[in-house]
Amino acid sequence: SVRGVNLEGLRRKEFSQESIREIKAAHKMIYHSQMKTAQALARLKEEYPVSACVKAIIEFIETSQRGIAR
Repeated sequence: SVRGVNLEGLRRKEFSQESIREIKAAHKMIYHSQMKTAQALARLKEEYPVSACVKAIIEFIETSQRGIAR
């Protein structure tokens, strides 16, 4: 089951604070909102159109053959 974002791993890989904030927001929207996955992804695309980290998360979920754990 999904517990949360690996903040320590992101810091060790030297992600910026802004990128970490965006990843946490994306995680919260996907896993802790009442939205369906497709709705959450659409909203993330609207709210973070230039974020490379959020784009990578969205692309991973959209191209996944097996889906994600929720």
